[in-house]
Amino acid sequence: MSKLALIGYVKNKNFGPYWLPLRFQNQLLKIYCESKNKIFHLSQAEPYFLKNYIQLNTLKKMISKNLGIVALSLFMMPNNKNERHKFFQSVLKKKSQIHFVFENIVLKDEKSLKNIEKYIKIQKFFNMSQKIFLKNKNLKK
Repeated sequence: MSKLALIGYVKNKNFGPYWLPLRFQNQLLKIYCESKNKIFHLSQAEPYFLKNYIQLNTLKKMISKNLGIVALSLFMMPNNKNERHKFFQSVLKKKSQIHFVFENIVLKDEKSLKNIEKYIKIQKFFNMSQKIFLKNKNLKK
């Protein structure tokens, strides 16, 4: 069986609560791949000025059973649940994987897809409750 290769996916703008220079993102992805005994292919970066996912959709066409994607965070994926789910399903259909370094999650089957969607729901709930708490805290002053 051949070793899985992972193409990096990076963003030159915020993803969730994070922002890191592209060079540093690539270094982290390379270290991750080495630690997981995967082959690292240089990353595809989304253009800064666009709000769509040109590079991500290009990667979707490139992946295969032996070629997956590695990204620093789930928050690099589309915010729209339907768009994200459609993308994830296309990855699973090709029997490929997406590795998310910060969350330590790998999309590799339907079970992992359900866990990812749960994780995203929990994060959204946490972020909303934080905003409500901060808003109410400011009202008391």
